[in-house]
Amino acid sequence: MKCRETAGVRNLARIVSLTLVLAAGFASSASAQIPSNSRWSGPGVHLDDHNYGYAQCWDEAWADGSLQVAVGVAPLGDPDRNQYWSGLSGYNYGYSSAYKELRPLTYTGAYACYGDVYLDGSFWYEDYWIAGSVYVEMIDITIQTFIPENNYRVFSVTAEGDNRLFNRYGPSRSSHVLAVYSPLADVYLIESSYPAGGLTQVYDYDSSVDGNSNLTDEARNDTTLGDHYLKHFVGQSDGQTMDCTYSKSSINFMGLHCSGNEATPYCTENAWDIICAGITYDFYLDFWFNDDGTINFLVQGGHDAFPSYEVYVGDQRVYEWDHGNWDIWWLSPPEDISGFYDGGDIY
Repeated sequence: MKCRETAGVRNLARIVSLTLVLAAGFASSASAQIPSNSRWSGPGVHLDDHNYGYAQCWDEAWADGSLQVAVGVAPLGDPDRNQYWSGLSGYNYGYSSAYKELRPLTYTGAYACYGDVYLDGSFWYEDYWIAGSVYVEMIDITIQTFIPENNYRVFSVTAEGDNRLFNRYGPSRSSHVLAVYSPLADVYLIESSYPAGGLTQVYDYDSSVDGNSNLTDEARNDTTLGDHYLKHFVGQSDGQTMDCTYSKSSINFMGLHCSGNEATPYCTENAWDIICAGITYDFYLDFWFNDDGTINFLVQGGHDAFPSYEVYVGDQRVYEWDHGNWDIWWLSPPEDISGFYDGGDIY
């Protein structure tokens, strides 16, 4: 088993970043005139000692009568904002106030403070103001499998390889790119997921490979398929076997489980057991977000010994496997490489 040793992953932007934009100004509902004897105070989005956002809102009112005030803080435009209310204050003659604090802020976007004021038992007016905004950044995670050789012979045919070393942006047998929120977010953490199978091109070996064991330009440019001369087959897998799920137990931990079993479409025409076996992997990526701003990660799981594998967080490669002398016959079950460990720190 060959695993890349990682003492630490450096110079990668911190996965969680809270950007606070404190918006000045006030916006009121169109349904009521805000009286001069009303005051909203202390609105704002703040950072606590651990760089987690929280919002504070107060609302106060004066009038010659019995007053009751309710105040809430919620994502701007949230249709279910009632869940964020602090509840009504008691009725008080001449003056009443209410306070609401929401922490941590688990929604990415703008927050607003809302206030409802009741006079002598009847609704008097509603107001709201922008408290500020919190933006939870996303990270890209890329899982790829690839054949580093120019081509890969199996009996009388050869399949075109990816002809590259480790490279996040290179051609692949399978590629799964995800945009993932940090666990601070209270939304579905996987914001987008793009699995894709690689293009399979199969050639007759004897007529397609030159003296240096590379595919010739004539073979690459051949457009007559199915004749067992030069290029014989072209097809692409659909990526439907690749999937990722997430878990989080707190705002400090996020776990991803990504699996795949992508097979070449060539097996639909040629029922060779080994050729039809999928490229199988189960990756578990765990991230811990520490209060001091550092992030620890751990990569473990299992995969076939063939082909080569690579995992990236952003542009930083956090796991790699070079298939070396392990060949295509190792695609058959079970997974050959398991229990591997590759961990480190992200700052």
